Amino acid sequence: MSSVDEGPEDNRLQVSQYVSVFAHMGEIYVYHDLCGYILKMSADILAFLEDFREPIDPAEVCTKYSDAFGDQPPEAFVGIYLEFGCLVTPGANELDTLGRMVAVKGPWNVYERRRDGSMTFYAAWGDRPLSKHHLSAAETAIWDAFDSETPLGALGADHDPDMIAALVARLAHHEVQAVKLSKVGLSFYKGRLNMKPPYLTSTMPYAPYRPDAPEGLAEFTELFSAENVNARIAEDLEAQRRNREGTLSHLFREDHEALGGKTYGAALVEGLSRREMLPKDEIRVLQLGGGLGHVAEAMIGALKDRGLRVSFDILEPRPALAAAQRERLSGAGATITQGDFLSEAWPPGEYDLILASEVASELPATHLTREDIGLAEGAIDEAVLKANLPKLGEAGRIITEHGLPVTDAPEEFYLNVGAFQVLEQMRSHLKESGF
Repeated sequence: MSSVDEGPEDNRLQVSQYVSVFAHMGEIYVYHDLCGYILKMSADILAFLEDFREPIDPAEVCTKYSDAFGDQPPEAFVGIYLEFGCLVTPGANELDTLGRMVAVKGPWNVYERRRDGSMTFYAAWGDRPLSKHHLSAAETAIWDAFDSETPLGALGADHDPDMIAALVARLAHHEVQAVKLSKVGLSFYKGRLNMKPPYLTSTMPYAPYRPDAPEGLAEFTELFSAENVNARIAEDLEAQRRNREGTLSHLFREDHEALGGKTYGAALVEGLSRREMLPKDEIRVLQLGGGLGHVAEAMIGALKDRGLRVSFDILEPRPALAAAQRERLSGAGATITQGDFLSEAWPPGEYDLILASEVASELPATHLTREDIGLAEGAIDEAVLKANLPKLGEAGRIITEHGLPVTDAPEEFYLNVGAFQVLEQMRSHLKESGF
């Protein structure tokens, strides 16, 4: 028998064609445009990946970075990149690997169906303009078959496999992000919430990464300082008046058929009335964050139309918006106080109604890890958890006093401390019969 010399084995790897890189607040993220994976990393680990732009033996790259990552061997990052599809063998058809994956629809999708069975997705991630992505009737049928449980290969029995692969590549791309791929059906995570990969419920709305951009958080912190934010709001105030503010209350500041021919503020009053949440004779209202004053103006008018005597206060953290509210509401009898939701004294007295709508960006959150709160891998040690919480300051107090269930927390998470503090403030300024 004769044998054929096939030559040396090709161990080379290269960066997947589906890798895109983004940056936000000094952090770097890799997004996988075929699967929807999101990996947070540092510049040096990204540089390690970039060395695979051309096919290369990983041993050669690992030798170059042998002492670059402290106690972490570079081979570990090769394994992570392989697991998440960022590194592939040269010439590999990555679409061929999709059969065992499960398509999970994003909960943030906006789309329009048509009578002919087709549909259009709408996306506008970050500062990128609105984009439209049309699906034919056959593609829409595949979309409807995505049930978060069935592997894509099994869907090939009823749908064109090539069309399935092409559709996933379109919908998982960072410009759309309508689909994420999972290695198991979502039912696997029932009762195992801490095991559910965060990327399945995350999006990538950030700007593309530029290596020459300023690094570190100092520049970003300065960019979002109160002084600079207020300056930008003041500069853009006229643009906000021309529809640039992105809150629902501002978008529905004029009568709209979606709200039964009413404004946001008038529809809100009608909803409160229907639920018997309004007093009979007079009402005292506090609004946290008043935008340009449209909601307050509409609510005051609608409440007076119901025969109520109205006292309406606004607590507004942004000086430019407080000025705009005073201008709009000068004849409506509203009182505007410029101050922070948490550090400034609220207007005295108790209220029948307190509104805090679309103000999450004004409230602080605390970054925590499972280690911070005393949750090691494996069994939960309640004694360790109880001992660690007092060390976390305000975050620990809130977890303890409100009995927050944190035992299923992911490795890293944010606790919206400011939201709980505002709710506590509300409780202390609310009449017993108030809402």
